Amino acid sequence: MTSESTPHWSARYIGRAYVPRVFDCAALAALVQREVFAREVQVPADRANAPGGRLVAAADQIEAIKAAHTRRVATPEDGDGVLMFCRGRPSHIGVACMVPGEAGSELYVLHALASIGQVVLHRARDLARYGLAVEGFYKWIG
Repeated sequence: MTSESTPHWSARYIGRAYVPRVFDCAALAALVQREVFAREVQVPADRANAPGGRLVAAADQIEAIKAAHTRRVATPEDGDGVLMFCRGRPSHIGVACMVPGEAGSELYVLHALASIGQVVLHRARDLARYGLAVEGFYKWIG
């Protein structure tokens, strides 16, 4: 995960505890945008307690955020949002990380995963192992 001896910016988040209703995938995405990319991204404070169940609520709220604050892109860049299907719904978000390697940069996704209990960095091509599939990539706007 390093280029020469400089670690990728994502390294400082790996291993941070997932805390339901406090520090989840949306909170991580907002934190990274603020600390690394100097963007203010607002996520609903009530996202975990919305009616209709957690996944349905997350999917609905992600759709609202996506429409108001992002634009879809074909090729992600470092820091772009990665919307993922979880249990058939687009209800999980991560941050695109272009991590330098021997064959050039490879796309990874930094995300707070409840089933693992912490922030992890996965190769995008390996997400299916965790029951996730990429819905699309999004550039933050505004």
